[in-house]
Amino acid sequence: MDYGHSIRFWLQPNGELCALSKYENYAHRAARERRRQTLHGKARA
Repeated sequence: MDYGHSIRFWLQPNGELCALSKYENYAHRAARERRRQTLHGKARA
């Protein structure tokens, strides 16, 4: 289930709360890199 980017924590079966911010930051950074490379590629071409 995807609750969107507003949810920063998810509840594990054992009741532990896990932060998703680290994974989200990595995913956002990767997407930003891809977008920037695409923009630079178009500008160069």
